[in-house]
Amino acid sequence: MDPPLSTLKRFDHQVAGHDSLLQHPTSDLLVVKPCSVIEREFYESARTRPEVAEWLPEFFGYLRIASDEEKRLLGRKVKAEETEDGVVGKKIVGMSLNLTGPDDILCVILNLRSHRALVMQPSRITSLNKPLQTHYICLENIVHGFKHPCVMDLKIGTRLYSDDASDNKRHRMLDKAAKTTSGSLGIRITGMKVFEPTSNSYTVYTKPFCKSFTPTTILSGFLAYLFPTSAASASIPSLDIAATSVVPVPADTDTQITARAPIPPAKKRWIMRRFVDDLEELHETVEAAHGLRMYGSSLLFVYEGDPEALECAWVAVKERQRREEEEKKEEKEEEEKDDEEEREPKIMDLKIIDFAHSKWLDESAGPDEGIVFGVGNAIKMLKRCLEEQKREKYV
Repeated sequence: MDPPLSTLKRFDHQVAGHDSLLQHPTSDLLVVKPCSVIEREFYESARTRPEVAEWLPEFFGYLRIASDEEKRLLGRKVKAEETEDGVVGKKIVGMSLNLTGPDDILCVILNLRSHRALVMQPSRITSLNKPLQTHYICLENIVHGFKHPCVMDLKIGTRLYSDDASDNKRHRMLDKAAKTTSGSLGIRITGMKVFEPTSNSYTVYTKPFCKSFTPTTILSGFLAYLFPTSAASASIPSLDIAATSVVPVPADTDTQITARAPIPPAKKRWIMRRFVDDLEELHETVEAAHGLRMYGSSLLFVYEGDPEALECAWVAVKERQRREEEEKKEEKEEEEKDDEEEREPKIMDLKIIDFAHSKWLDESAGPDEGIVFGVGNAIKMLKRCLEEQKREKYV
């Protein structure tokens, strides 16, 4: 008997980008993104370059509409089975079909590592007033494991167009880079969604407002992202009601708490130092990645904005570190520990996203200087935030 169909729903924590992300209705482990063939191929090729792949969301596979022949073959070659988190899947038996489905509207995703497929019904995407795309990729949901994630999309690089861009688009992108911080700093805030525990609500910064940051005001944007409950947010020049929207969060049913104290400064500083450490490691990676070109890609910053959830994650991390110091593990036990870490609540994360214009050239082309420049300036901004917090006592 075929498993029940699933309806894809809109992903709630997207802060930038042209395409609407979607997610499975019963599991937040992955997101579904409309994509070009170029982006799909970039994710596939990144598997052979682990030093770069570790900075990308995990790539589980891709979706497309099944052909009649694939649907016929799938009907004979698969069996239904349960997966983790209650997601119904199908396991390929005897042959390796990438994507297919038993109905005209049904697609499946093949997990490239486990050869497991999730059954989805992308026809219902049309209820989101978006046309049905030909290709979708299924990626790790970076905010999985966070209770109230604070998200910032930071576009990196000085070049925003691909080699095959039309003259009109090339000129538009050159003009956009010149008029924003992309051209001067190699970074541009394109969207932010920040949880404020004191009001139990999200503040969402609009794309046009984020685009208005200049080299002298962009630091205020970083501070607003990191310290939403402090005077740092109010210090943003020209901040008005049109620049943001406030989204209330329902009270926790178990505690009935609607407003809480902000995250302690010491923990916020730890998060910032981790961002700096990760960015410095990423800077070394992109400097050494000769031939890599990422035009229009972004850094996605995420940290836990809920004080209680952050404290739980903090305790879990400290306990894991204590065990690592005390115990010597065999290789198998290490693998088991890694699986355990994936289930831990998360404190922060940093990934590169959006590869519609990304590719690999010959190594003789050298590194992408625009990306190297942008990541370097992101490091400087985070270090300045640490200095500002120490001086102004932001919380």
